[in-house]
Amino acid sequence: MRFGTTHVRTLTEQEPNTNAPRPRRRLPALIAGSAILLQAMAFAGAAHAASGISGDGGKAPGDPNIAVGRSDIVEVVNSQIAMWAKTNTSAPLLSESVQAFLGTAAGANNCGDTEIQYLPVNQRWVFTCTNGTNGAADYGVSVAISQTSDPTGAWYRWIGQAQTGMPFLDAPKPLATTDKLMVYGGPDTGDSDVLYVYPLADALSGTLDAPVSPTIPNGSQRRFTHKAAVYQNSASVTADGYFVGNGCSDLGCGFDVLKVSGTAAAPTVTATFAGADTAPALPSANPVIPGGTADAQLFGTGVINAVMESRTSDGHQVMAFSGQQGCASYATRYCTYRDVYDLTNGQLTQSSSGQPAVEDHLLGSVGVDAAGNLYDSYLYSNSATEPSAGAAGPTWYASMAQSDATSGTSGERYGDYYDAVQDPSDGTKMWFVSAYQTGSDEFGWSTSFGCGTAAGYGCAAPVTTGPKSQYLDTSAAPQVTGIQPVVQLVNTAAASVSLSHVRVRYWFTHDNGATTYAATCDYAVIGCANVTENVVNLSAPLNEADAYLEVGFTSGAGTLNAGASTGQIQLRFNKTDWSSFTQTNDFSYGTNSAFQDSPHITVYVDGTLVWGVEPS
Repeated sequence: MRFGTTHVRTLTEQEPNTNAPRPRRRLPALIAGSAILLQAMAFAGAAHAASGISGDGGKAPGDPNIAVGRSDIVEVVNSQIAMWAKTNTSAPLLSESVQAFLGTAAGANNCGDTEIQYLPVNQRWVFTCTNGTNGAADYGVSVAISQTSDPTGAWYRWIGQAQTGMPFLDAPKPLATTDKLMVYGGPDTGDSDVLYVYPLADALSGTLDAPVSPTIPNGSQRRFTHKAAVYQNSASVTADGYFVGNGCSDLGCGFDVLKVSGTAAAPTVTATFAGADTAPALPSANPVIPGGTADAQLFGTGVINAVMESRTSDGHQVMAFSGQQGCASYATRYCTYRDVYDLTNGQLTQSSSGQPAVEDHLLGSVGVDAAGNLYDSYLYSNSATEPSAGAAGPTWYASMAQSDATSGTSGERYGDYYDAVQDPSDGTKMWFVSAYQTGSDEFGWSTSFGCGTAAGYGCAAPVTTGPKSQYLDTSAAPQVTGIQPVVQLVNTAAASVSLSHVRVRYWFTHDNGATTYAATCDYAVIGCANVTENVVNLSAPLNEADAYLEVGFTSGAGTLNAGASTGQIQLRFNKTDWSSFTQTNDFSYGTNSAFQDSPHITVYVDGTLVWGVEPS
């Protein structure tokens, strides 16, 4: 499925979601690609999937949400948080309760509906949750921001901020633009939607200023469930932020886009009617759920999730979103939709939305790769199968984890916040997370995440058969006139290797200005006289790279024994006209100030890739 293709939207039967007094659930959706609407395929076996975290003791199920950085993955599930290295998803780097993560005493907070986002420009992580602190009746929002690109390192934390008198129903929705950090929330009934805007630079530096709360046009009259349109990669991020909902307001019934512009100190919100939906009246009865029973009333229409992308085919800024509405073909079920709104020309594309006939697909979230292909993560279920975790691409769908629970025993059928997230370092790669039932009661739930491309489910792991690169940056500012990576090689192979056979590549974009360079070694434990530097311009640009610095070694560098390290090698290069680099769109760039494994700095022995992954 491409963004640039316009289709007549086809609604497909979908299970309902439920609403509970505690803001834990939201709306269901899954839309697999239109190609699989034509046939009922057997699920592919799970590949490249990892066990996630259960959260809340496996209850209810949890609300799994992931963010993907250049080197790491972070998952949150209500009361739990865990972090993985992308090169090894078999065991988390860190797994703990949200309460321990926030550093609060037992009973000091009731933090739920957690959300995590990665900021591709800043290479930082943002965490939010709805928090009833110290037993207060008033709900607030807790916010945390990582101090570096390493999520296992230090964080700034603000507990129970922005007390609002409202529960930020179904999670506070965070969004960061180039200059603003925003948190959006709204109740199901009764009160106005609320938007808090903070200066992003201050928050990244450890100060969460008093928020500005701009007026939302007719906010008290809107019955939209707005979701933040999350920026997928650094090319997408602008100063304006967007939130999208589906419902009715003074503009009409359909899709509503809120644009937040201006500065953090003086933001303004404008509303656009993106287009009418074609939903009939909502069902009036609680639908029957295959294998279970509904436990609350129907929730209504709304958007599940939304993402922003700078479309490579034409450079347009586009928003993809998924959700649910009434279903004409089945009076007591919801149907799903998946749409694309082109902000550049103001056009709504109603994309086809199919699902295999053999399963009921619930609670899906749409994602998009750099080429414009659409993906979904979701939960699937039928009368013989308890809820299981699945993923879908433009022409495929796959099982990430299938339930082994006894069918028909649990009335708890829903989670939310499932994600299909573009890899910020490789725009062809998507990561998925979903939940599945592991036991026959409401406490038997876990999550699974995995990876796929347009070709199918499963992603190739980085090569790890020789010396690996480790990296830190002494010039980590987004804009620099000289790039100064510090690398070292550690030989993970069983045999020694002659360094004269080894080459190392640091991949970057030249951005503008000269395409000729000056490169040097400032210091090396093995001696700069034994290090060579050469910048190579690519004949065809790759994702986040149109050139690379290649580092080689003379025979004087000697042999790197198994388990040994070269020690640090301090490198520096600049363009001959000294024009600036924008490092945030460089494939190999990182902000870490201590050595970390860096699969984006590739290593070769006699021309063969032995460590890392090349840009695509």
